Amino acid sequence: MVEEVLDDPVARSVWNDFGGLFKLVPREVVVQAIVKGIERRAKQIVVPKRFTVTAKAPSLFRPSVERFIFQDSRMTQAITHYVAQQLG
Repeated sequence: MVEEVLDDPVARSVWNDFGGLFKLVPREVVVQAIVKGIERRAKQIVVPKRFTVTAKAPSLFRPSVERFIFQDSRMTQAITHYVAQQLG
């Protein structure tokens, strides 16, 4: 899937020669994780597992962000404005 990037010396330099955080995961490992996740009806599948905390972090903060930034009154006002514009 990334053969062209692997062959490009500039890309290898940018992505730290695909080591450390950018280490490539074998396709078979990804497919196994997806199948296992589907079988368990997982809400989220993370490969490699070491990124699980990072992948789940947004969902920990999302309710707070939505509560303070997307207030009901603002949403109602935005919807009303949009509908008024559509109806002319």
